[in-house]
Amino acid sequence: MKSLSNIKNASAVLALGIGLLWGIPCYASFDWNNWEPPVGAVHKAEDSLSVQLNDAYERGYIGTNELAQFRRDLDGITTKEDQLRADHYGLSPKDERVIVAKLEQFQKNLDRATADKTDAIANVHIVSYTH
Repeated sequence: MKSLSNIKNASAVLALGIGLLWGIPCYASFDWNNWEPPVGAVHKAEDSLSVQLNDAYERGYIGTNELAQFRRDLDGITTKEDQLRADHYGLSPKDERVIVAKLEQFQKNLDRATADKTDAIANVHIVSYTH
């Protein structure tokens, strides 16, 4: 009787262990940051630039290579901000000015890249043929 109880307990533990191992990747891929609203001027600017970047790609103003380069640059800025925030007990006013300047330069670069495409699209003449 006791061996049957041990077998049941062992199988229950084994089933629980397999279930946990199967579900761990699901928890690892979930990102809580996507559900949090941006707080502060720097985070709002980063979020706005990310939205503008995705919009420019979806409209065809920038290609996949440009999207990857811009995404790399924006990720670099956010990483630098995170490092400064972690190293200095929060962002100092000087650090915040540095990050804002980088974000403004990023905005100018994105505007320049999309302006090239929007001007080219606006200058295309559509010729209609009637029979």
